[in-house]
Amino acid sequence: RARHDAAEDLLFEGVVGALASIRSDHPDAVVGAITNSRVNPFAVPSLAPLFDFTVSGEDANIFLHRKPSPVIFEFALERAASLSGKWAASDLRGNSWVHVGDDLPNDVGAAADAGARSVWIADDGAAVGTTEGRSYSTATPEEQAKRLHAAQVARDKMAARIRSVVELPQLFRDWIVESAGND
Repeated sequence: RARHDAAEDLLFEGVVGALASIRSDHPDAVVGAITNSRVNPFAVPSLAPLFDFTVSGEDANIFLHRKPSPVIFEFALERAASLSGKWAASDLRGNSWVHVGDDLPNDVGAAADAGARSVWIADDGAAVGTTEGRSYSTATPEEQAKRLHAAQVARDKMAARIRSVVELPQLFRDWIVESAGND
């Protein structure tokens, strides 16, 4: 319980309003959380009504396939498709689904590899894939170099970068207008 109480306090600023706007603008969308943590959005009161499902890297059937493994994303697509009642997971591949994350290799690059339009949420001061200077990191210099390279590769795969989650509803609107113009 304490973990979820803390999560409520640590949400990105504006996330509840942004998700509510997306739900209002896109009532048929299936909204899910794909996470490597144990935080479940259904246990966070302000988020619970805004999500349809969650897939956690801590789930017993996912644990060995945490992000950036494609398995966690495939599992999420299957779940989204089954909840939609109108799509198959194969219908969702190829940029018809969006993944928003703050970690370039684990979120942006991995989701793009799984067929998502990947959005990187990073403010102007965001470090690209580095753990340098972070007291909690136990990464060796070699591991840090590998992660930095993975982040640079992932950056090339992102469909968009936003500096705040409040930008997300407008990004979706822009993509819909862009898509309509291409039809």
